[in-house]
Amino acid sequence: MPGLSKIEEVVPFRSTARFMTDALGSLPIGEEMKWFSFGRSGLDFSREEWKRLMEEPGDLNNLTRLGIAVYQDCVKEAATDPEPELANAIEAMAHVVYHMTEEMDEDLWNDLVFFLQQRWRFDEQAFWESPETFMAANADVERSDRRNLLVELMLIEHGLLYRVRPAVFRLAWCMMISSGMKRGMGSIEENDPGQTLLVPKTFLEELVEERAPDFFDEKESAGMSALLRYLGLRETGSIADEVVRSISSRTFWMADGGVTMDLYLHAERDPPIEEERVAAWRESTVHLVACMSAFNVMLVGIATANDVDVRPERFGVKEDRKRKKQPSLNAASP
Repeated sequence: MPGLSKIEEVVPFRSTARFMTDALGSLPIGEEMKWFSFGRSGLDFSREEWKRLMEEPGDLNNLTRLGIAVYQDCVKEAATDPEPELANAIEAMAHVVYHMTEEMDEDLWNDLVFFLQQRWRFDEQAFWESPETFMAANADVERSDRRNLLVELMLIEHGLLYRVRPAVFRLAWCMMISSGMKRGMGSIEENDPGQTLLVPKTFLEELVEERAPDFFDEKESAGMSALLRYLGLRETGSIADEVVRSISSRTFWMADGGVTMDLYLHAERDPPIEEERVAAWRESTVHLVACMSAFNVMLVGIATANDVDVRPERFGVKEDRKRKKQPSLNAASP
């Protein structure tokens, strides 16, 4: 596997040396990842997977292990079990993020920094929130003796619209960059001013169908196909966007044993929707949030390993830091 690309004059930089020391072992999580800590003890991956990536960012396996550890911790917090096919999707996403760095130039890194430091305030406030609250809420529903359809619907909407949707756009952007297509991140999200799930899913489908990027092996390709099925909430006809729109616009009403929803393609076929079906949608949403949280952490991790600090100002980042020229992470890389 080739080394990571040379990165020059990127704003802003931050040394990773201080958490590559023995002191890391006594911390619940590296400083750059405090935003993602769960409860009092931090995520299970906090000591090893993150440290390995910082020490050896040129090893794709380190990035993959980090992503899978995050996914497993998330679903565990939600009181459910991991899905092997989504672990394959995380492996594919790690491959994308890894090769993305080989194509990044100063403008693209600065674009990523802007979106994660500044744009989040307006477009995706959930990015810098730990998924713990969402996962714990799902665990409460899972362990309850009584179903609460309204709570389940709200969890589905929040998970898909505010956590999954922006991450899918970001994944599509990374896939384009890793394929050699230079395009600003904002130009992709501008194609969906109405905040739907259909547009980012379609972007992703087209990239997968066009084999962009073309380096996925058979297992990774199967993982991306599984991710797309989950983005359709694992139903023929990809019902997820209809579900999100119905919940967001409050065009649903409770019925005996279920809920009737104004679904723009499936409404006539499916009144009312049974509790078990809503529960299956929620479970798929949990796995999607966990999977895309893993992607977000891998993206932050690879940027941090490249001495690019993408954290917003509220984490102590100063906006007036000057540009520096950094050496290549891997002197042997071209």
